[in-house]
Amino acid sequence: DRASQQLLAGARQRLYGDRLELHAQGETNVSDSEANATDYPHRFRVGADYRLTARTKLFGEQEWAWGDDQD
Repeated sequence: DRASQQLLAGARQRLYGDRLELHAQGETNVSDSEANATDYPHRFRVGADYRLTARTKLFGEQEWAWGDDQD
């Protein structure tokens, strides 16, 4: 029997007439199980999308993850 308990949250904000979109997401374990920390590390991700034209979007994203067996 296996189970995981995680908390996930995210936010998104549009600026400059919806041309720029900023977003952030996070995940963390809320259980004490060591197996969950390995399988589901803590994660945090931020990014931005910028609409150049109606058909072209430029984007970038960065993610950090950490847990018992990884950095």
